[in-house]
Amino acid sequence: MWQSVTLEAAADRAEALSEALMEHGALSVSIEDADAGTDAERPQFGEPGHLPSGLWDHSRVVALVDAGADLLALLSAAAGDAGVAEVP
Repeated sequence: MWQSVTLEAAADRAEALSEALMEHGALSVSIEDADAGTDAERPQFGEPGHLPSGLWDHSRVVALVDAGADLLALLSAAAGDAGVAEVP
């Protein structure tokens, strides 16, 4: 059994937060457009020869963790490692 947690992050912290979550025990992490489905949505394409312009201004970081994991400890440690002042 797993649990999923979704965090909001600015573009300059989303990648670091994703990596820190993996380092602290997340089973998988994805970064999505927090503005998806709105007028502010910004598509990203990773076609060969076309590099994405960067992460979304408002990113959603979704982590999958083991159901028995200490979620608060994992999130606090990952946020600290990613330079985020508090758990988003």
